[in-house]
Amino acid sequence: MARLNGHGVDITALARQGAQTRMVEIDAEVAALRRLFPELAILAAGSEPRTIESTPARRKARTMNAAQRAAVSKRMKKYWRQRRAERAQHA
Repeated sequence: MARLNGHGVDITALARQGAQTRMVEIDAEVAALRRLFPELAILAAGSEPRTIESTPARRKARTMNAAQRAAVSKRMKKYWRQRRAERAQHA
């Protein structure tokens, strides 16, 4: 189904044409890079293309339990208490 803008122009067809033009440009850039750096083409030929399945999954951020949060809170309160005391001495 064609998507027309207010002027009767098929924007989907224009987007497809622009994408095809850009792909030709990218292919030319890749060819130029392979001519400049032939060793990269050899490395790329032996490697598998990365897919979602082949990329390592991100690890979940570790969460703190209540005791760990309390320990951090205690340390930070001590830290800020010392900072305020130092600033009061210099003021």
